[in-house]
Amino acid sequence: KPPAVKRDPRATNYIQINSRFDKITMYHKLEAIRKDQNSNDINIIVFGTHLGTYEFINFLINHKIPPQFITLVIPWDAKSRESCIKYNISNMDMNIEMILQGMVEDLGVKVEAHWILKKWIYYYNEKIISHAAFENYPNGTLMTMACDLFVSFHPHIISTELVDCE
Repeated sequence: KPPAVKRDPRATNYIQINSRFDKITMYHKLEAIRKDQNSNDINIIVFGTHLGTYEFINFLINHKIPPQFITLVIPWDAKSRESCIKYNISNMDMNIEMILQGMVEDLGVKVEAHWILKKWIYYYNEKIISHAAFENYPNGTLMTMACDLFVSFHPHIISTELVDCE
């Protein structure tokens, strides 16, 4: 019998969206957060780009999440950008992403572009993210954002060993 794989415990308010089931799971986590705290102040970070990211923001807004609770953080990922331009990958179309970015901004979603996730700041002695820290590419500006729910559309699962997209 092979030894069990030791997994790095992920934060309870982090979710990676890969399927409709993940989206439903996330919605139940969000409902629990809304019941647990003052629902006038929820900070949802949606980390990603590509069409699924924007579809998810639409899902949140259609399920009565006010757009001002949502921040779209578009990661800097040189490799993805180069391959999408080089190979014209349809689900990574840069032109449509610019249009969708403008659409979510018009709805009231805050958009931050070209950020590299550097670290999570946890609540004391808990695996719950309180803040997410980012670094801007190329100027190196640092940004820390309050985080009640971190939803990732990054192509890799992010754990305490963060993925650096340089």
